[in-house]
Amino acid sequence: RRRYIAAVALAALIVGAVAYFFVLQQGPSCSQPLGGKKVLKSQLSSVSFGAVTKFKLPSPDRNPNGVVVAPDGSVWFGEQTLPGVGHIFANENGTATLVEYVWPFSYPTQPASGPGCPPKTEIWGITLWNGEVWAADPVGNQLVGLNPSTETFHTIKLPKNNSYPYSLTVGPENSLWFTELFTSTIGKVSDDGTLHEYPLPGGNRSVPSEVVFVNRT
Repeated sequence: RRRYIAAVALAALIVGAVAYFFVLQQGPSCSQPLGGKKVLKSQLSSVSFGAVTKFKLPSPDRNPNGVVVAPDGSVWFGEQTLPGVGHIFANENGTATLVEYVWPFSYPTQPASGPGCPPKTEIWGITLWNGEVWAADPVGNQLVGLNPSTETFHTIKLPKNNSYPYSLTVGPENSLWFTELFTSTIGKVSDDGTLHEYPLPGGNRSVPSEVVFVNRT
């Protein structure tokens, strides 16, 4: 009987230690996709068909959206369930290196509408500007810039509630332009960080989705 009790106690101790280990390690989950880390580097395998190469992102779901190609040929994109941005480099051996950065903000819990993790925000626009990676954050009602060298973030809060920032475009004189779907407004951020907003003449009937510059106008 004493041996039985000792064995049960030892088993309970092992189970408790394993559970404690996993609590400390914070494995990946919908609430913590990177397992509690703020930056995660991983290697991805690929599948090729024709001229297309596909890289499978880690689990759980990342909900990638919004893509921009950097001058060095690497790719930045938004990850809506982090939420944050990912940076992928294709390697010569057919693999890829992925570096993910989680935004340091809190978001309301979204109900799941199907299998997988629900997005915490939507990221439709992403661009490179002033040495940083900028993306639109509709739920946060802001623009978010990441400096990859220092792993720090800059934010530009929009003054109107529920503006829904959408696409981003780098314009003349090194300015950052963006659209606000729900307030019928086009926004501009000057090189010094000053925010300007231009309401469209159609009022709430106008839904600006993208800004394109032709001949610097």
